Amino acid sequence: PPPSGHPDGACRVSDGGMGKFDELWLGSETRCRERCEASASCAGYEFSRFARFGANSKCELHSAPISHTFPRPGATCMVKQVATQTPSPTAAPSRTRTRDEWQALAESVAQWVWPQSVFVPPPAGTVDGACQTETGAKNNFAQVWKESEIPCQRDCASAAWCLGYHFSDADEDQNVDGLYKCKLFTALITHAIGRKDSKCYVKMRVSPR
Repeated sequence: PPPSGHPDGACRVSDGGMGKFDELWLGSETRCRERCEASASCAGYEFSRFARFGANSKCELHSAPISHTFPRPGATCMVKQVATQTPSPTAAPSRTRTRDEWQALAESVAQWVWPQSVFVPPPAGTVDGACQTETGAKNNFAQVWKESEIPCQRDCASAAWCLGYHFSDADEDQNVDGLYKCKLFTALITHAIGRKDSKCYVKMRVSPR
């Protein structure tokens, strides 16, 4: 498990953010662990199982040192045991760093009042890109502006009519107040296309443990 925190939950790095990771969809936690062990850059992994996807479950291979976990139903976080774990060179301050710091603050006070909601990739494709619906209609979402992806996801989780969300931190999707574009979808999302600076997730409803 991480140096501080229980293995049950989502992986987090020292600043409270999610860190850098590669997302795969595999059949078991064993395969996820084997992928991490085989990769020199993998510092640990997060494994989450979603009933909707049957045999396929989410595996995150983290490249940044993991320090603790954050409560998330169905997720497990494990750190690779090595002699030393050298942090990546410190990058110059950037907007992404600011978002990570905001996210850490948001998670530290979050009460997880929506344990019945989890978010998964669209049925086809990956989470990278703009959300697309079956009809292709342009008016099937409500657009709001948020500080980061966390409050965007929270709004979708708490709204019964929201079926998924699209969040973008692209420069062109930032308003004069420094907030970013968040689209809450009212129609079923089928896939995501295009942009690497956008994320698309579909909301699932599950029974609390």
